[in-house]
Amino acid sequence: MKTYTLTKDEENNKNVLKQINEACEAFIYFAQCNGYEVYYPFVKENGYLELELVPNDLVEYLPRIYISNRNKLLNQDELAVEIQTTSYGALNQKEFEKFLEGQQNGMRVAAEIKKLYKEGYFPTVICN
Repeated sequence: MKTYTLTKDEENNKNVLKQINEACEAFIYFAQCNGYEVYYPFVKENGYLELELVPNDLVEYLPRIYISNRNKLLNQDELAVEIQTTSYGALNQKEFEKFLEGQQNGMRVAAEIKKLYKEGYFPTVICN
C-alpha cells in the first residue's frame, strides 16, 4: 500500500498528483484488460476509496465487483472486495461452463485487486 502526501509546496503536489494518476491509470488498464469498466470515483468525500467494476460485453457471465477500503478506517490493511452473486436460471451444459468460467475469472480479478492494493495501486492521500 502506498501513501501520497500533499503539502503546501506546489511543485511537490504536481509530482504527487502525477504519481497518483499513474497508479489509477494502471489499475483501470488492468480492469479493462480483464473485461471490466471502472465506475465511481476512486476517493469519496468521506476519505475512503469506493468503486465498482462492471463487466463489459466482451466476456460472458463476469460478476460485478465492489471495492472499498472502508476497513482502512479500522486500521486494517485489507481491501473489502465483494463479488456480486446472481441467478441465470437453468443453463445448458455449455452455457453453464461459460458461467463457471466467468465466475472464476471474477474471483481471479478480485484476488489480483487485493494484490494491487498492497502494491500501491490504490492511492491513500494525506493532506498537510
